[in-house]
Amino acid sequence: MLGAFYINGPDRVAPGGGCVTQNNGAWTAAGGVLFVDQPAGTGLSRAGPAGPPTSTAAAAAQLHSALLTLFAPGGALEAVGGRPIVVAGESYGGKFVPALAAAALAHEAASTSAGAVACNFGGVAAAADARPPLRVAGAAVGNALVDASRQVLTHADALYYRGALDAAQWGAAT
Repeated sequence: MLGAFYINGPDRVAPGGGCVTQNNGAWTAAGGVLFVDQPAGTGLSRAGPAGPPTSTAAAAAQLHSALLTLFAPGGALEAVGGRPIVVAGESYGGKFVPALAAAALAHEAASTSAGAVACNFGGVAAAADARPPLRVAGAAVGNALVDASRQVLTHADALYYRGALDAAQWGAAT
């Protein structure tokens, strides 16, 4: 949640502390921003009695359902329901953002004016759902973990060329 409180939020703590300054590059200046710890049970979030989701697809289905509830008529954010949204994330968000966007797009594609539809995303079946679909306008990932087996192999090289590892340490790591 560092991004919510420091990088993308409306304010910043000045170097050395003591005062708060406005963040002129804040995402909140361009639109509404909702930060979510994903999956439930990590960071500042809590999992329900069933526990945290056990797969990326299950986490995406769970968050998708929560967002539908928030934006639906009668939901806490119904005033902004129906507006286009951009799903964004960093780090493991490289897995969660595409999964959430795909779940939302699958629900939108399956939705009909006839009412409730059932979706199956990534092997996770969603119950029939009459809530209006999310309008996903885009997806963005930054510093994304998309292929851990390849990306992690570059860490030793990056540390060596930045001077954080000497030649012996680099050789042992590679």
